[in-house]
Formats: sequence, C-alpha cells, structure tokens
Amino acid sequence: MAGAKSSSDHTDLSASLYPEKELKFLLPVPQKSEIDPAKVEVALLERIKELNCMYGMAILAERYSDSI
Repeated sequence: MAGAKSSSDHTDLSASLYPEKELKFLLPVPQKSEIDPAKVEVALLERIKELNCMYGMAILAERYSDSI
C-alpha cells in the first residue's frame, strides 16, 4: 500500500514541473540598460544558491531513488 499514489501526488508533481507561478518571485537579472554591479551581483548570487539547491536535491534523489 506504500507504493500507491493518490491523485493529489500527481497534481503536486505537475505543479512543480511548470513553475510559472514561482517565477514571479525570482529577482530578475538586470538588463544592460540598468548596469548596477551590486544589483547584478545580488541576482547572480541568488541564481547560484538556487542551482546549488537543485544540484543537492538531484544528488539526494539519485542516492535515495527508492524512497521518493
């Protein structure tokens, strides 16, 4: 019975595959018209943190794939 998945699990998965709603919360990387090195640095540091988090989750998913 532990292997059975409910329909709410499926909707949670599909919501995470299409993160359009979450994209509005990201700090935008400033374009050329507004070249403020501090803003660019903050936005890029946020991207680095997000990528490191995703990399860590991928490692955990690979390591413990049978418990996901």
